[in-house]
Amino acid sequence: RYEDNSRGSSTAHGKGGDVRVSDIPKAQLSPIATAFHKACVQAGFEDNEDQNSLITPQDGVQIYQVYIRDDTGHRVTASRAFLSKILESPKLHVRPNSLVTGIFLTGNHGGGVQKAIGVTYTDRTDKKHLVLARNEIILSAGVIGSPQILLLSGIGPPSHLREVGIEPKVALRGVGSNLVDHPRVACKWESKLAGLNPMHLFSHVEANLYASSRNSTGPPDIQIQQDHVRSNADLLLEPPVSTGFNLKPHAVTPKSRGTIRLRSINAKDKPLIDPKYLSDRRDLDSIVEGIKICRKVVSQKAFEGIRGEELQPGKDVSTDKELEDWVRANVDTGYHPVGTCKMGSRHDPMSVVNPELKVHNVENLRVIDASVMPIIPNGNTQAATFMIAEKGAEMILAHAQDLNAITRSQQ
Repeated sequence: RYEDNSRGSSTAHGKGGDVRVSDIPKAQLSPIATAFHKACVQAGFEDNEDQNSLITPQDGVQIYQVYIRDDTGHRVTASRAFLSKILESPKLHVRPNSLVTGIFLTGNHGGGVQKAIGVTYTDRTDKKHLVLARNEIILSAGVIGSPQILLLSGIGPPSHLREVGIEPKVALRGVGSNLVDHPRVACKWESKLAGLNPMHLFSHVEANLYASSRNSTGPPDIQIQQDHVRSNADLLLEPPVSTGFNLKPHAVTPKSRGTIRLRSINAKDKPLIDPKYLSDRRDLDSIVEGIKICRKVVSQKAFEGIRGEELQPGKDVSTDKELEDWVRANVDTGYHPVGTCKMGSRHDPMSVVNPELKVHNVENLRVIDASVMPIIPNGNTQAATFMIAEKGAEMILAHAQDLNAITRSQQ
């Protein structure tokens, strides 16, 4: 329901919601995106108009739809779509420059169950505060922050909690486990085109290919994103270099699982993040095959007059062993981490929340963010995260209505 797709409503898309989803205007497509799209088709891949369709397969190449307003050119963030509309609401109190240090738990409410009654935090002066909750506490600190806060509160694997000096209150082995992401590498080429200024283009990523490796037996296990500028290792840290282009093969059905663990009992200490990328050999195989697909695509006629020298891996990296070594040395995040507060039944020893997103053995506490995904989607995770938030909000409201009904019946 959150979606407002420029193509209208369908079995896979919504209309009239808060998040605008638009097609990139053809006149604003970069020449590299156009070449990539044509080259994928020339290489034998399907031209897929909608990789999110519930009717057609995901495989093939598509010019992206994007979270950008086609009327203003503004990116539609979660903050702009949802939070900005309620900032003045008397029901909302935002406390900036504050750091949550834990969930305040009380008592044994039968069967080892604890009750969450408040949140502790420090302000910009390091003054400590406790905010008590009338009903529920909603933890939405993300895939890294949510397990960190649970662990700081004594909710997690007892052995790890004792190791850092925290007395376990609720034994949940899965807190901070099941960290899964889409690992990727960046294959880079020089371009014969004049430098493209990324600030003058509609989106820095405009086209996308899903493909299956030889070992894949289910949905596509390789996603290749096209960048029309040759970025450095991390666009968040360094400005892009606009004399080339990237193709980024991701393993999108990853089997490797990592962990989030506490560095200390101090909430200011960043947690220990070990994604364990490529710890399962199948993820490495998917990325290596993705590199071969990238090279095949760039060799097509559509890239004539555009492609320059292959900068990385580079022409000297050609055998499977050389490609494997290069991937191990250059793999990085696809910025799609999920799973560290896994949803599942009470009988799953590694699950953290139930299907209502309530933390096992803790009353009045839910986790609502991407950390609850038990498995990772084989695609970008933002839409799935919006859906979790939307469904979580429905359940919170239903719970509040039930409490109100009980209160009225007792009066």
